[in-house]
Amino acid sequence: AEEEEEAEEEEEARRLQAEVVGSASPPLLSVPCRLVRLLSAQPGVLQLHRDAVRFLPDPPCEAEAASVAEDRSSCVEASSVEAARPRCWPLSLLDDVAQRRYLLRRVALELFLASGRSHFLTFEAKETRRRVHARLLSLCPQLQRRGATARWEGRDLLEARHAELVDDWRSWRISNFDYLMQLNTLAGRSYNDLTQYPVVPWVLQDYTSETLDLADPAVYRDLSKPVGALTDDRLAQVIERYEQMEAEADMPRFHYGSHYSTMGFVLYYLLRLEPFTSHHKALQSGRFDHADRLFASLEEAWHSCTTSLADVKELVPEFFYLPDFLRNDGGFELGVRQDHKRVGDVVLPMWARSADDFIAQHRRALESEHVSSHLHLWVDLIFGAKQQGQAAQEAHNVFFYLTYEGAVSLDTLGPQQREAVEAQILFFGQTPTQLLSRPHPRRRRREASGPQPQMFSRPDAVRPYAWPLRRLAGGGSGRPEAADPLEFIAVLPLEDRLLTISASGRLCLHKWFPLKPRSSPSCPFTFDPATAPIATLRAGASADDDARFRPARSYAVADGRWLLSGGHADCSVRCMLVLKPEVVVLGRHHADTVTAIHVTADGLSFATGSADTTAVLWALYGAGSSLPGGRASVVAAGAAAGGGGGTGGSSGGAGGTGGRMACPTPLRVLSGHRGPLQCLCLSTELGLLLTGAAPARGAPPAASPDAGREEAASVTLGPHECVAVWAVPNGRFVRSLPVHERAVAVAVAHASQRLLVATQRSVHVFSVSGRPLAVVSPDRGVGRIVPTIDGELALLSEGSALAVRRISDLQLLHRYDLEAGGAASGAPLRAFSLSAENHHAFAGTADGGLTIYANPVVGIQVLERLASELLNL
Repeated sequence: AEEEEEAEEEEEARRLQAEVVGSASPPLLSVPCRLVRLLSAQPGVLQLHRDAVRFLPDPPCEAEAASVAEDRSSCVEASSVEAARPRCWPLSLLDDVAQRRYLLRRVALELFLASGRSHFLTFEAKETRRRVHARLLSLCPQLQRRGATARWEGRDLLEARHAELVDDWRSWRISNFDYLMQLNTLAGRSYNDLTQYPVVPWVLQDYTSETLDLADPAVYRDLSKPVGALTDDRLAQVIERYEQMEAEADMPRFHYGSHYSTMGFVLYYLLRLEPFTSHHKALQSGRFDHADRLFASLEEAWHSCTTSLADVKELVPEFFYLPDFLRNDGGFELGVRQDHKRVGDVVLPMWARSADDFIAQHRRALESEHVSSHLHLWVDLIFGAKQQGQAAQEAHNVFFYLTYEGAVSLDTLGPQQREAVEAQILFFGQTPTQLLSRPHPRRRRREASGPQPQMFSRPDAVRPYAWPLRRLAGGGSGRPEAADPLEFIAVLPLEDRLLTISASGRLCLHKWFPLKPRSSPSCPFTFDPATAPIATLRAGASADDDARFRPARSYAVADGRWLLSGGHADCSVRCMLVLKPEVVVLGRHHADTVTAIHVTADGLSFATGSADTTAVLWALYGAGSSLPGGRASVVAAGAAAGGGGGTGGSSGGAGGTGGRMACPTPLRVLSGHRGPLQCLCLSTELGLLLTGAAPARGAPPAASPDAGREEAASVTLGPHECVAVWAVPNGRFVRSLPVHERAVAVAVAHASQRLLVATQRSVHVFSVSGRPLAVVSPDRGVGRIVPTIDGELALLSEGSALAVRRISDLQLLHRYDLEAGGAASGAPLRAFSLSAENHHAFAGTADGGLTIYANPVVGIQVLERLASELLNL
């Protein structure tokens, strides 16, 4: 799989060079540099053009390559020779640039792309980096708008430039894990450099009990002390050795000769995952280390870290989100230990049922109340006031002097001495950049400024509030109407509106104030139904007028302003400005009708699925690199909307809102399914697209005539492989999931990193690596799945009811039967939605009404939290 990805990356680099650089005009700036990638540091030349950055590797001579291959101690250069190939990155896709250190010298930059990838470049001198950085800012206005110029290095960086980040964490707006990753990024830690890999703390000390009680403070590690000082016996030895050392000018005293984060420790933990497996073997002369020295047991690893004077390592982020590194799925022969036990999967604590369960419980421990109230103490040790100086000495937190920046000037050393010092820095750890010199503030109490309250934290307290929209939609005619059930519901928070579309195509905007209680009728919010639709989506008499259009085939709202619709006879996806329905933009790239649409959380990207069996990734407002054949055009209102006492009609801009005009631009075509696509879910947070289709019937449908071979990510799935996972950055097919019947709904729980799939008879949960975790067969058919933002629960439409299930095991926690057209009628629930903050749920009843579910207590908690934040300001 890695070789296949490398080949695809090479093809992508060649395509970008041809598209972006074109005739290879002379570069604006050309400097020597090295491209750092885990253990490799490939020498080459960086060229800046007006629209792209190119990296051209130096071709090694045969003698150099041979000498490097023989000298396994020079693993960095060996990897460089093997990975040599040119790279090209369009400047339009450059999302951010950060100044970095390499070997404790401030000579590196890290480029972050919109695809989620990043690239680490190091230069010979700080001045060279300054010139490259300045030129990149001048060529990329988007970097200045996004604050890239603020990415400076130095003490007190967190307090001086990122006080808002600290306040977000203290106010529980971001999780402990996200905050730690942000601190690592600010401190120069990078996934691209094994010598500066992100570092996170041990948070538990109980790896022997049969059950884990996270409410018991005794199960947690003391975060106020470094790993080397956690036990009294070892601390006494550390202090004794420190006091016996003689302070010398060229080598100050230290508590620990090793470090808490080194490339060896990273490879120790991740040796069961490629490419770390290969790098681990490269450091061991092409084979695995002795079995007794491998990572084999959590309990043994913790025991070593708290007893051995030479072992003070912390953890890597994978301990909180990736169970795969704990399993030997690759079947590597890791050897037999002296106790005659064969090393395979990591031995877990008794309280963990599986690797997935360990990660879930470990993550809950990290986000617990106890860790939240003590995490600032660990931040002081690693990134803050107790990292260096007198405070570090008092905290028994002093490491070997060469792990600190500024301990020695490499530029003043001779060749041999410099090589020795670089080897020490490379293999024995680097202390992160110090982010603040004053003690880090403590997190506020959860009660005062806790996380966003969840309406389903107590499902039994949720109450339904019914609104008979059918009687209000007739514009006051007075005559009874036939049932017109809702097909789509969405909240427009910027406009204080709730958007609904009925089966007949009536589009209504209702006033919606979620935090404004109402006395008559009594409810914890204000909802004023619209008296008439602003537009009617209806069928016409010809293909151009949507003769085959069926409202609600597929809808979505993008960027809070644009209604996307599919199911049109011309195979387009249509973008209609909600507040000005006469503004409609078409995007075409499918050969058959669009059957599914999903928009990312930021509203700027979306994916479509079609009856032609393909999926297409789109940019709502266009992109720097699009596919040939993709077309976007503005059409008249009559093609998609009809009469009805419209509230739109304001002039100026895109509907008078001052926003950008939509220009749906296709980026990638993903083909491989054998049947029509039924559903999909696009997750930029995890960088994947989940697609669900019907089983194959007959020969595979023809691909879109606009989709050329070079831009389509094509693979052939089996006739009964109905669910696939794709990588968003390059459109590469990742895997199919073992679901062999028509998928009716798919979803991605970002926080818990789970994939959910519903068929006509069952609901499945998978890990992001495709491992089945749970399956259940509800007694009612499932129509849609919406996970909660904390990744713990999922809201499902089951028949004519809303069901709340726990994602980890799909256990049914509560079921809400709609009062009108309930379970007895057998009418399926055709539309439901969950607000972005998860404070309200909306469901359309079979008779055309709307039921809003709310937890009155949550509304009070939200208002109290907002009041507390205002007081804190």
